[in-house]
Amino acid sequence: MIVRACHGAAFLALLLAGAARGETVVRELGPMTLSGVAGAMDGPESRAELRFERPGYITAHSVDIVDAAGRSRSSEGLHCHSIFYRSGAGDSVPVRPGEPSFRSEPVRLGTSDNQAEIRFPEGFGVFVDSATAYGVSGMLSDPDGSRSGEYRVRYRFELAPAEPPLKPLRGLLVKMMQAKMEDGKECGHSITWHVPAGRHVYEKSFVMPVTARVHYMSSHVHSHAREVELVEAKGGRVLHRAPIRLALSAGAPLALEL
Repeated sequence: MIVRACHGAAFLALLLAGAARGETVVRELGPMTLSGVAGAMDGPESRAELRFERPGYITAHSVDIVDAAGRSRSSEGLHCHSIFYRSGAGDSVPVRPGEPSFRSEPVRLGTSDNQAEIRFPEGFGVFVDSATAYGVSGMLSDPDGSRSGEYRVRYRFELAPAEPPLKPLRGLLVKMMQAKMEDGKECGHSITWHVPAGRHVYEKSFVMPVTARVHYMSSHVHSHAREVELVEAKGGRVLHRAPIRLALSAGAPLALEL
């Protein structure tokens, strides 16, 4: 399969495999201060640990950026990205030795300016327990430096009961990094690179480690990105195409079934 994106700083999270009646858990991170220009992947960042009072399945997760007065500012493009993960567990591991850009991440959820909400299909979820410490990491951005101030990142989890069990999802993370594209341009030393003027297509090829159905996809891109595609390498069939919508307070879920 080939993943295509039109800008740097991209990752694609695939969750493989409706929530039962449950509860909503809200946590906040910060405050963080924006002062002047803070570009993508270069803004203030904060981390915190959280625990759930009872085990269950995360069926939906959303992120909002709020100012000192408690007003939502997510629609202004202040959210660079956030990650939810199992603290200290080393969940992000290469699917194959020596391939750091293709990783298994069973407990991680990623959101960004492009997609601030994740909502899984009915009957599926990501399992969390009450004994484990989980972490959240959030970064802000202000590309033109016009929104200086103090902000918090508000995380919302919709948690279904542990019983009856849902079908657990597991994740794959596909990173575009250190790769030469078909037009000869380099992606750079990490997952961020500068895109010159004009239209460009960047690709990352990978082989699915198991036969599975993709139930959910999310992506992390920044300004000037226009579209993300999941393409079957053999034959070029487009399995999923998603337009990029930046500065959204609640992005629509990108659902895919193979």
